[in-house]
Amino acid sequence: GPVLRDINCRFAERGVTALVGRSGAGKSALASVIAGLNEPTAGIIRIGGVDLAELSAADRARMMTLVFQDTELFAGTVGANIAAGRPGVGVPEIAAAGRTARCDEFIANLPQGYDTPLRAGAPNLSLGERQRIAIARALVGNAPVVIFDECTASLDPEAERAVHAAIEILSQSSTVVLITHRLGTVRNAQRIIVLAGGRIAES
Repeated sequence: GPVLRDINCRFAERGVTALVGRSGAGKSALASVIAGLNEPTAGIIRIGGVDLAELSAADRARMMTLVFQDTELFAGTVGANIAAGRPGVGVPEIAAAGRTARCDEFIANLPQGYDTPLRAGAPNLSLGERQRIAIARALVGNAPVVIFDECTASLDPEAERAVHAAIEILSQSSTVVLITHRLGTVRNAQRIIVLAGGRIAES
């Protein structure tokens, strides 16, 4: 049968909407449909009134940024990883996004700062540091919709506070969808949607 049923909801422009529920409730499934990673078998998903099905893959990519629990970074400098959100962006904007995402706290200790080369996956950086780079990438890209999938589940309290501070700033210009099973992480969300069995149980 269908993974999601009778879903009818609206995500306000700018601000944070949290998707919560037990494992298997349908949170990631809903996020993957919103992001266009999976097509709905019925129904329509619109952004700004435009049906996602009418957009090209490139247009969808420009409108969406995804930050997963295990953020992928590629081989290249720290600055290049941030600039991947918008190729050709200048150094001042990269540095500004890094400051906003609280990356400066650890980039200052790297041998060459933003010019420090990283290996694929950046194993020399912690999970929280990689996620903050991903948030800086989202800030540079200026995507209208940013989806965080369980991004704080494995972070220590200090790293989690830094990530949430960056999310709060990002939500001033983007619609943020925050997927989590931890209610404590969504206390500042403007709206909370509770999923159970593939349906919206509460909003």
